[in-house]
Amino acid sequence: MNTKSIHSKLIAYMKWYMLFYLQMCSYQFCNTTQTYKNTKKRKKLQLYKL
Repeated sequence: MNTKSIHSKLIAYMKWYMLFYLQMCSYQFCNTTQTYKNTKKRKKLQLYKL
């Protein structure tokens, strides 16, 4: 009984941690892709100016 409850708690904690980690990763990924797109736009604008 005791080991089972610990196991379920561990699974719940792992699920929560994975959810949190995925959210953080997706947030970071969105930020990096956004900055990448912005830099690409800037480079294109610089090319047009030249």
